[in-house]
Amino acid sequence: MHAVAPPADLGPADWGTFVDAQTTSAVERQRRKGLGDESLVRIPDLLASVDLPRTADTLRHTEFMHVHVLTTELDSRWDPTGLFDCEPAMRGHTEYDLVAAGIFFGRDDKALWSQLLAGYGVEPSKELSRRLMAYALLHVYANLPWYFREIPSDATTFDELADD
Repeated sequence: MHAVAPPADLGPADWGTFVDAQTTSAVERQRRKGLGDESLVRIPDLLASVDLPRTADTLRHTEFMHVHVLTTELDSRWDPTGLFDCEPAMRGHTEYDLVAAGIFFGRDDKALWSQLLAGYGVEPSKELSRRLMAYALLHVYANLPWYFREIPSDATTFDELADD
């Protein structure tokens, strides 16, 4: 999917403007979801400290999870053969799709997450973890209280959570 050029009319028209708007509204969006004040006050510092790309022109699914992947068993292994529910698709940066993949596939399975990144040709790093944490906050479906319920963590900062 990521190798397919996005349709010309698929938004957002400007990735930098999208990132700015999501950054401006991040605290209030998470407050409405029920995120506690101790986490809300940390959001602006994290977002200000992460250098996110300002341009992007690739097709993103945005909600990539196991229930959207079709597979076929071939030679005693499961191979992906299709992807569906592309209604939330948008133009975006490649790493933006890794947020949902990390939450819905990786969960607390570091080995699976490493395999997913390797299959994507991405090297894990502290910088990648911080960018993905920022994208998790900026994602159109961001809901940190739900993430915390689904993937419990002892982390007390966003950097610790990104490393989890």
